[in-house]
Amino acid sequence: MSKTERTPPGGYGRALPFVAVVGLLSCGCASARAAPAPAESVVTVRKPALYPETIEYDRKRDAFVIGSFRDGAVYAIDRAGAVSRIVEDARLCSVLGLALDPDRDRLWLVSGDLGAGLRPSVAGPRHLATVGVYVLSTGKPLQYVDLAALSPGDHLPNGIALDAGGDAYVTDSFSPNIYRVTADGRATVFLQDARFAGDGINLNGLAVHPDGYLLVIKKSDGSLFKVPLADPRQLNRVRVDRSFVGGDGVTLVGRTQLFIVANQVPGTATNAAFSLQSDDGWASAKVSATHPLGPVYPTTGVVRDGKFYVLASKLNELIQAPTAQKPSLQEQATIREVAKVPPGHATAVPKTPPVRRTLVARQNVEGAPGWETQLWSIEYPPAAAAPTHHHPVVGIGLVIEGEYESAFDDEPVTRGRAGESFLERPKAEHRIFRNPSKDKPLRFVVTYTIPIGKAPVEF
Repeated sequence: MSKTERTPPGGYGRALPFVAVVGLLSCGCASARAAPAPAESVVTVRKPALYPETIEYDRKRDAFVIGSFRDGAVYAIDRAGAVSRIVEDARLCSVLGLALDPDRDRLWLVSGDLGAGLRPSVAGPRHLATVGVYVLSTGKPLQYVDLAALSPGDHLPNGIALDAGGDAYVTDSFSPNIYRVTADGRATVFLQDARFAGDGINLNGLAVHPDGYLLVIKKSDGSLFKVPLADPRQLNRVRVDRSFVGGDGVTLVGRTQLFIVANQVPGTATNAAFSLQSDDGWASAKVSATHPLGPVYPTTGVVRDGKFYVLASKLNELIQAPTAQKPSLQEQATIREVAKVPPGHATAVPKTPPVRRTLVARQNVEGAPGWETQLWSIEYPPAAAAPTHHHPVVGIGLVIEGEYESAFDDEPVTRGRAGESFLERPKAEHRIFRNPSKDKPLRFVVTYTIPIGKAPVEF
């Protein structure tokens, strides 16, 4: 083992009756005709009636990941369209948003109820608003967080995005709220603003920009907002040479390009993907390309292999259909390539510098052949976190600078600060260990007595 190793950082608006909401998701307007795409650029999901609304890409599986609006599960889709289930949780109704955190081996989702799911919620349509957190590699549930209790009225959690520290931001299409959920499951109203209110579906997709702000689309009127993370009350509408009525999903590419996928609202059928460019930190933007998609009700998109793909499943038909007719609907979702991403660009994921682990000293244990004691100095930059891991032996640590948050197995989060000691338990799943500070490092030393040649941390 080298001396130094680096690891990855571990009451607003007018309420509408349900039938009116259905109308906002489906209208009879004529839409632009889409040019046929080459067969190899379209993946057909080989399981009908899933009606996914959200999509991500899992590099480790080399698979798209979708959340089902109909059955409330999460699935991986391979390049041929074959389907395998990742998350099955009886508490979920309709999965409307997904966010993957591969560095921490986490999958985040939001679940709501519009009356079209196979498992109706106890809360009933327009009242369920939850966030679920799962182990990405296994689907094991970790957190289940209620957002509806934070604000009165109707709710439809919709978009979700993660910051560099592993915290989530969630939009609510029926309440004028953006929520924040920390990595250990603490939820608050991050921002409530009258500009987010309106008729029907309002706040929808969002992205976290690496420079410290959210970009959020409002479906009902097509507004795009910039919301600073440090002071969300300083939000502004991004100046653009058009609006994006029906805007649903947003995907940030690099720092200066944003894709918006728009479908339809009563009176307007946009059904297109737009590429936006900004050279002033998203105070303003211009549309650089428009991609008509046809009457397929596209919802959102994702980047894979330098290409931007859009998900569509005619979800509006499911929501609009009478209850008795819903089981007969068997639409197969499609994932269609619509644009190339410039070389050198990738989906922008906020990153923190890596954790620095330095082996300071080691000494053979007298009377115990094959064993040694190791002393490590470890530094976590601001907002850095470890992925889920295990320790084969006990570790005894002392915090030199900063603070930490830690949790083993399903136990609650504990916290410590400079001058305090801690134990790293052997064999247990160390599911959370992070530096919660956004601007101060965490430094500590830890010692292990361990078989020679064995690593003290197993990821």
